[in-house]
Amino acid sequence: MKRASSINAGEVAKFEKLASEWWDAEGKFKPLHMLNPCRLEFITDHLSLYFHKDMVLEQEPLKGIKILDIGCGGGIVVRANGQTRGRSPWY
Repeated sequence: MKRASSINAGEVAKFEKLASEWWDAEGKFKPLHMLNPCRLEFITDHLSLYFHKDMVLEQEPLKGIKILDIGCGGGIVVRANGQTRGRSPWY
């Protein structure tokens, strides 16, 4: 029995063409990269409120907290956070 797939070959091809430019913070995706500081601040502020701890001043703000990051824009937020802090506390 053949299983149905939700993979759209056209979408895969489209994003494969973009892959070489995706991480270029000065390239055509620069606006996405520029949004990261405010996105990270928003996430950190709201997690601080939820967990009742000051995550901004802590060295390892997410230590001991499990977070599922869904739909983060191809990893731009996660990667930027790792570069900003010298490591990625998102994993």
